[in-house]
Amino acid sequence: MAQVKIYGLATSCSLLCTASTTLREVKRLVEAETGVPARELRFLVGDAEPRGLARLEELRQGDVVDLACVRRDPEQARWLEVVTEDEDGSFLSEAPVHIRADREVVLAAVRQNGRALEFASEQLQSD
Repeated sequence: MAQVKIYGLATSCSLLCTASTTLREVKRLVEAETGVPARELRFLVGDAEPRGLARLEELRQGDVVDLACVRRDPEQARWLEVVTEDEDGSFLSEAPVHIRADREVVLAAVRQNGRALEFASEQLQSD
């Protein structure tokens, strides 16, 4: 078992999880505890953001995992979710200009389908 301490939300919380629990599962538990949608939660270990499928056993120091939590902008969170489900790369074309200029959203879209790059802002296309 691992104790997970989460800091950075309006209230800190502590969870008891198995070592094989993924960060994605921790996000769902935090959502149930705090009401903050899981897609808006961003966890940091030190200054790094581990992937959602990382397991607590990979992140813990002894029996404790300390996670800093930053709340993602709800609109950005929604678009990140949408573009990761886009098989043909076209969803980004429907995004507002500021979302097509959001590096994180564009990278997620391009990881899903390289065609999405054509809908990114000119600045990101040239980067």
